[in-house]
Amino acid sequence: MDQDRTKLPMAALVGRAQQALFHWGLAGQTPELLKFRENAVFRIRLDDGGHAALRLHRPGYHDDRALTSELQWMATLKAGGLHVPAPIPTLDGRNLVTLPATPAFASQHADIVSWMYGEELGRSGTPLHQPPARLTEIFGQLGQAMAELHNISDRWTPPASFVRPAWDFDGLLGENPFWGRFWDCPGLVPEAARQLAALRPLLAEHLSAADASASTTASSMRIWCARTYSSELITSNSSISTMPVTAGACSTSQRRSSETAAKRISA
Repeated sequence: MDQDRTKLPMAALVGRAQQALFHWGLAGQTPELLKFRENAVFRIRLDDGGHAALRLHRPGYHDDRALTSELQWMATLKAGGLHVPAPIPTLDGRNLVTLPATPAFASQHADIVSWMYGEELGRSGTPLHQPPARLTEIFGQLGQAMAELHNISDRWTPPASFVRPAWDFDGLLGENPFWGRFWDCPGLVPEAARQLAALRPLLAEHLSAADASASTTASSMRIWCARTYSSELITSNSSISTMPVTAGACSTSQRRSSETAAKRISA
């Protein structure tokens, strides 16, 4: 289900979703596909008539330990009063199930989380349409929610099995970064690969300097630094030009990372 997963017949994808729904006693319905990118996400109907989201996870991307940890964290945040989705357990009390491999699908994990009602704030690349006063209110509430997320997480003692990816130096620029080796993705033309390979040590130099001057820098700050410094380096280096990426040769995450860098370089 990896390379040609987006070309699967809708009937096959819905059938896979119904196979997952069996574990919740909800198989007698036709789930509505909402998104099919990293995960296949469906809107489903619960026994009480309410909505929920079924997620068929991308095979091989996150293991069951990482996904279980994510769901445990979500449940903790929900119990702490934060307005977030929370896992809905199966009939036998599990938050995550593993669907066996079939001729059309690789083995993959599935879960159901509670439905979030709301209004879309905006879309990437499009200016926000809300008036300034409303945006001030929205981002003020967002800041409060982020602070409460940290407060709840700090009070929580995760189980020993809890794991989450670290957006540290290795996770961003190490030999095997979390979103793939962007500098040698097979989908890059040779010149694009050369340019990204040249950019990587420059980013590493700046991040190392940032770590030396502020050892308590959080991983989220490192992401900001990487994005800021990459924009500055690319803007100041007029010899770096647009980098075309051939489609279909990389994983989704690798291709997205490379395409993002290419857009920055061409800006």
